[in-house]
Amino acid sequence: MNISIDDIIVSDRVRTDVQNIDSLAESMQKNGLLNPIVITDKHKLVAGFRRLQAAKKLGWKTIEASVIEAKEAEHFLELELEENVQRLPFSDLEIAEGKHRLEKMSTRGVFSKLKQFLVDFFEDSFDKRNIKKAEKIKRNGRLALLVPSGFAGICIAAVCGKFGLISNILHSLLDVCFFCMIIVGLFFFAKYYMGKRD
Repeated sequence: MNISIDDIIVSDRVRTDVQNIDSLAESMQKNGLLNPIVITDKHKLVAGFRRLQAAKKLGWKTIEASVIEAKEAEHFLELELEENVQRLPFSDLEIAEGKHRLEKMSTRGVFSKLKQFLVDFFEDSFDKRNIKKAEKIKRNGRLALLVPSGFAGICIAAVCGKFGLISNILHSLLDVCFFCMIIVGLFFFAKYYMGKRD
């Protein structure tokens, strides 16, 4: 969730050294916030002090935050330590390998770029097709609700007919309409069921 930076409470923290804020701010300006900061449900900062300082330096008014529940001061301190201890930085060898791969990508030839374009295009097309399929399944599920609606309509029409609230002709017409609703609903229920199985 996005939260106003002014609402975040920063209390005494284990980490006091906020070195390399400029390079972090530069990275956030270019790539955005890759990992949200972590706050309690009372807006107290748990993790992401440097990210918060960099966001302030950039003049951001809001920042993406994950909210967790810290029950007491001891638990809060455990969370702060855990978040920072468990983060494993890249080794020098891994950084060098990553930079080498990035350099190769930026100096790719025309055929490599064309191949990547085609791969991205077809992946995007399949993603769109899957989204359309999911929307169609959802629509079929909603239209399948015509079945219980049709049965309810037949019951209501029968009660109204029995007590003379509607004429026999109107009762018959309503029965035909509600029966058609049930048939259409069953058709869409079958499509919904088949779509879910695929």
